[in-house]
Amino acid sequence: VDHPAINTLASLGPGKSMVLTFPITANDAEGTFYPSISVELSNNYQTSFIKHPFAVTVDSHSVSLSVTERPEYFEPDTTQVVGLSIGNLRSNQIDSVVVTASGKGVSCEEGQIFAGSLAPGASAEVFLTVITEKDTEEINLDVSYKNGANWHTDTLTIPVEGGELKTGAELFVNNVEITSGASYTTITGDVNNAGLQTAKGLVVSLNGAEPLQPYPVFVVGSLDADGLSEFELTFTNPESDSLDLLFTYKDDNGNTYVQEETVSISAVQSAGSAVSGGNPVAAGIAVVLLILIIGGAVFLVWKKGNLIPKKEQK
Repeated sequence: VDHPAINTLASLGPGKSMVLTFPITANDAEGTFYPSISVELSNNYQTSFIKHPFAVTVDSHSVSLSVTERPEYFEPDTTQVVGLSIGNLRSNQIDSVVVTASGKGVSCEEGQIFAGSLAPGASAEVFLTVITEKDTEEINLDVSYKNGANWHTDTLTIPVEGGELKTGAELFVNNVEITSGASYTTITGDVNNAGLQTAKGLVVSLNGAEPLQPYPVFVVGSLDADGLSEFELTFTNPESDSLDLLFTYKDDNGNTYVQEETVSISAVQSAGSAVSGGNPVAAGIAVVLLILIIGGAVFLVWKKGNLIPKKEQK
C-alpha cells in the first residue's frame, strides 16, 4: 500500500475519531489475506504502536449472463426483443447494474436499462429492444456494475442470423370478384392468415385506381393464425387492367409489414362471367339428356299400357 495518508500527522483529542481510507490493489492470487494497519501514537510522555490486522478476500468471480429470449431470425431494420438474465456469482453485493446492446449496426431503443443492485446469489432479468442492420453479424450485450469502488463490464455476444421471420403472419388471397356499378366498381375477396402469428391491425387498400366511398379502405383488425376474413373495396378510374391490393399489418413488436397482391380486372371479370353465365355447350347437353330421360320414361309407361284410356283397354 502506498498512499499519502500513511505519512499523515495529526492530533487526536480525547473522545475524538479519525477516518483514514486506504486503497488496496490485489495481485493475481485468490483467497483471503490479512494485511494490517499500524498506527503510531505519541504524547509528551511516551510513544506506542497499535497494529490491527483485517481480512481481505480476493475473488475473481464475475456475473453469469444467459439469453432467455431472442428471435430465430433478426430481420433488418425491425425491432426485436432480447431477454438477458444476470446472476451475481460473487459473495458480496454488486451495485449500479446497467445493461445495453452494442455492435456494428446495432442500436438499442432503451439506450440502456438500469437493473439496480444484486445481492449474492441473486439474479435479475431485463429485456432489450434492439434493431439490427442487414450486415450485422453479432450483438454484444454489455453489463456494467460496481463492485465496491470499482467498475466492471462483462459482455455476452450472440450471433445474428438474418432472414425473414418464419413464425410471422402469412396472408393468402382467394375468391376475388369484381363487379361494375353505375358510379363505382367493387372488388371483394377473402384473406386467410396461414402463418403462426396474428396479423394485427390488418388494413386492406389498393393502388392503381382511385379509392371511393363507401369502402376506400377496409379495416379487418386482428386476423389470428388460421383466420379468415372477407374484404370489400370500391374504386373508380383504374389506371390500367391491373390493381395492386395492399395488406398492411403489424406484428407483436409493432413492426409494420406490407403484402402486395396484383389482380387483373379483365381476368377476374371473365372468370366471374363464366361462373355466373355457365357453359352453353354443357347446358345444351344437359337439356338433351333431360329430354331423353323424359322420353324414355314416357315410352316405358306407354308400353305397359298405362297411357291407354280405360275405355279402350281390353
